[in-house]
Amino acid sequence: MVSSNRCFVSMSFGQLTLATGETMDFDQLYQEAIGPAVRTANLVPVRADTLVSTGTIERAVVEAIARSDVMIADISALSPNVFYELGLRHALKPRTTIVLAARGVPIPLDLAPQRVLHYTVADGLSEATLRRLQEELVEMLLHWRETETVDSPFFQLFPVAPIVLPDDPFAARQRRDQVESIRARLLEARQLLPEEAIIRLKDLERDLADANLDDDSLRTDLMLAYRDCSSWDDVIRVISTFPEPLRESAAVVQQNALAHNRRGLSGDAERAAAALYGLIERSGPDSETYGLLGRIYKDLYQRNGDQRHLDAAIDAYRRGWQADPEDIYPGINLATLLTIAGGASAEEEVRQIVPRLRSILDQPVRSGPASYWDTATSLELAVLDRDWAGANKLIVPTRARAAAPWMLETTLNNLQILANAMPDPRDQREAHRLIRHLAPEVQGQ
Repeated sequence: MVSSNRCFVSMSFGQLTLATGETMDFDQLYQEAIGPAVRTANLVPVRADTLVSTGTIERAVVEAIARSDVMIADISALSPNVFYELGLRHALKPRTTIVLAARGVPIPLDLAPQRVLHYTVADGLSEATLRRLQEELVEMLLHWRETETVDSPFFQLFPVAPIVLPDDPFAARQRRDQVESIRARLLEARQLLPEEAIIRLKDLERDLADANLDDDSLRTDLMLAYRDCSSWDDVIRVISTFPEPLRESAAVVQQNALAHNRRGLSGDAERAAAALYGLIERSGPDSETYGLLGRIYKDLYQRNGDQRHLDAAIDAYRRGWQADPEDIYPGINLATLLTIAGGASAEEEVRQIVPRLRSILDQPVRSGPASYWDTATSLELAVLDRDWAGANKLIVPTRARAAAPWMLETTLNNLQILANAMPDPRDQREAHRLIRHLAPEVQGQ
């Protein structure tokens, strides 16, 4: 069962006279020593007067005793209710129960062998007493997870397995609320400009860690939010914290490779390619994985002009296109790079690819609203066909549908490749005009 991070505090309320004849304010004890100590240990203090229940208060108290990770019981007032609640706890939990008592208060014989944390009352609680008790409690509470000492008399005599409780509906509801709150804040952050969004995302990341929410969908959403901001270091860092099954999943391996390639530090492209080849070996051919491999080799070719990298990029995109002939991404990139490669066989392959891509895109682009990638690919196809009038009509929708800067950068990169490969200066001028209108600095004008 997932930890509730709660500490139930069983104690009396208000000012009472102890068996020693001294008067003590139990509310002061809770507010100035016990409550602060519990919160310092990253637990939530719960007292009977703070419980909310759809049933009776007695049921709420019993459930809190059973489900709380830690219980503190102050027996100083010799209250029957406190002793009853302590007995319930000892019957249900073998460990993590802390007993408090004022010095001089008679300890019942049944509790005499148990450890009791004492504090001094001398006509009230002094500041020094409260501070010392708080420090001692913090020290004990910080290590409750590692506690192996059995403090229940029942479990000391009968070392049996404790009962297994059904799932806590309150904790499940609280967790759902936390998940939805963080997801809503993630969605809000993704609407902001990258610089502001990254600040919000880092706050969210800390809150997600503090809440201890074991939720892979939230982790993935956070990764994608950083990706949309082109914050590649953060994408890589966040993925490194994922549990292994999630980190090794196909989608995360692909995003990790994308981030390494986009970051572009020494060795990043090689690491990204190796991870993708490993994924193909484990999971088989996949258009997305081959498409990412193609992008890695295409970027390497653009940096160094090595024909081997161009050939490797063409081969990767071709394999991606063969793995899924309905996936436009490897198809349009294959056509683009074949245009660069030139030659009769490459030209013939392009002539076969372009009509197939147009037929795939015809319905979504006509019926609308088309996705960014459908619109951007239609723009690139228009450029491949030297259809400048058609390309002009796609400039505004392409810019409008770019949800993240890196998406537009991908299209601009492809258009620049096509422009450089065009032998006719007039076509080059038209292509460069399109690029100027799509460039990020033009969007705000």
